[in-house]
Amino acid sequence: MTPSDRKYIRWLMLRQLPMAAGIFMCLTAATIIGTAFLKIPMTATALLMEEAPSLAQSANATADLVAGPAHLQRIENRVTTQARLAKLLDTLNAEIPVEQFRKAVTFKTVAGRDRATTMSISVTDPDAAFATDAANQLAQTVLAENRDIAAERITDALQFFRDEVTASKTRLDAEFAALLSFKQANAGTLPEDTGRYLDLRKILIHRETLRGPSSLTDTTRERLTTELGAARGLFAETHPTVRALASRLDHVTATPADENAPLAELTDVAEQLARIDARLSEIPANSLTLTALEREYDLAEAHYKAAVARLDAAAVEARRGARENNSRLTIIEHATPPTLPEGPRQKIALAGGIALSFIIALGTAILRGRADTLIRRPRDIEVSLNMRPYAVIPTLRPA
Repeated sequence: MTPSDRKYIRWLMLRQLPMAAGIFMCLTAATIIGTAFLKIPMTATALLMEEAPSLAQSANATADLVAGPAHLQRIENRVTTQARLAKLLDTLNAEIPVEQFRKAVTFKTVAGRDRATTMSISVTDPDAAFATDAANQLAQTVLAENRDIAAERITDALQFFRDEVTASKTRLDAEFAALLSFKQANAGTLPEDTGRYLDLRKILIHRETLRGPSSLTDTTRERLTTELGAARGLFAETHPTVRALASRLDHVTATPADENAPLAELTDVAEQLARIDARLSEIPANSLTLTALEREYDLAEAHYKAAVARLDAAAVEARRGARENNSRLTIIEHATPPTLPEGPRQKIALAGGIALSFIIALGTAILRGRADTLIRRPRDIEVSLNMRPYAVIPTLRPA
């Protein structure tokens, strides 16, 4: 670069300096004004922690109360609905769109095997006070939602156990009705009747073997007396069998025709033995059926007692949860007004704006100088006309 070129460049810069200075000053003023009114986003954060589950996770009552990230995710989904956020904005007297507020809210859950389960609620907004109030209000909303979910689950668990008790009681009643109906339908041929029939059979056989009286009337009276004594040993006086035998004994009278009827008496004893043997043959089958019915009744009764015990345990757990306010989620750190912005700070924004203004002003001056088409140097003649001048008249300054 020749001395004349350097001289020309200095002259050109001095000539463009006022224009560049004006551009720089205008842009700097705009930067200062914009930075002063610039709304830099600020973030406020509230922190919650979920206690380690203990009795609420026991298998005896409310095992459905499962804590952890899945539970917190359910709370987040219910809190961030459009209706809940709109209600929260009304509480804060904030006039901003719900979708814009939803984008400004951030939930973050941290959980692990060796760490506590925590949830952080962050709100980013240019207004630090609003961000703080919104974060704290969201934390309170999360606590209220957690209590509602816990109460719902306890109510559902209690209703489940109540339904189980009702179903078990219905089954128990049905089994009892079936057992009672079978006993009534087969009265006289049940296992407990075996001893009575065997005793009566022994009495009849013994009487026929050692029968002494030849008179049919005496024999009948002896037989009825023996049967009545055996029946009274087994039944009460009001039993139909005892009453029937006593009535027959009272109406027995001696007649001449009875003296000649030993064969009829033997036939009557044989018929009684046949009836007793027939009933004894029915008892084994009825015993198997009765055992099966009693086993089903015992199972139904055991299931009913277990259901009642589970319902009692669930009721105890519900009362304990009510005393603890049904919540294992607590706020361990309330949101405070932030001191640092989320984006670039105002000083950084101001310095960047001034530097950008200087670059724009300098670039404008250079572009304006390069766009000048006037011939001011011999080199301009060579570039523009592709001609080499023979001589140049120097610029003369007055002495």
